[in-house]
Amino acid sequence: MNREKHKTVDKRDELENRTVIGQSILGGIFVVFALCMIVYFGRNQRLICNRLESGTVDCSGRVYFLNIIATSEIEMVQHVVSVQRKTSCQTHSETLETRCILNTVEISGKSGTIHVSQDFLNEETAMELLNKLKDFLEDNSQAHIEITSWNEAILLGGFLCAIPPFLIFGILFLFNRSVSLWIAGKGK
Repeated sequence: MNREKHKTVDKRDELENRTVIGQSILGGIFVVFALCMIVYFGRNQRLICNRLESGTVDCSGRVYFLNIIATSEIEMVQHVVSVQRKTSCQTHSETLETRCILNTVEISGKSGTIHVSQDFLNEETAMELLNKLKDFLEDNSQAHIEITSWNEAILLGGFLCAIPPFLIFGILFLFNRSVSLWIAGKGK
């Protein structure tokens, strides 16, 4: 009888250990996912345009994390010839309804093109960026302009709504044994 009782206790301990290990793995996955979202939602694009002595304009663009750490290669356009807004279209998978908005800015030159995409702009900020760049191209007295593009809706939405649940539950699952015991049915 004592042996059977001991086996039952061992099985409970084994189940509890498996639950804790499973919770730790799940917590790790949640934390990694939250960190990936922080990198995604914290991105911005920085454009730098310089007027050369010849009067031509060269621009470079790069994506950064929180405007500090570069996360992409530098894109260069030499001898900028045009700046325009482009249409970005998305089709809903179920209704097949297509929605197009002018939220991409294209900077074209003799050596290529830089796109500031919908990840960093909405229609209003795309128009503001377009106007700033056009003003710079027309005003020969300005030698340099630096513009940082963020999409505040994505930034705030991500940091306030998407990241906290994953980060909180991940940390709870990783470090709080009472959560594991509660899930195993031993918590109060």
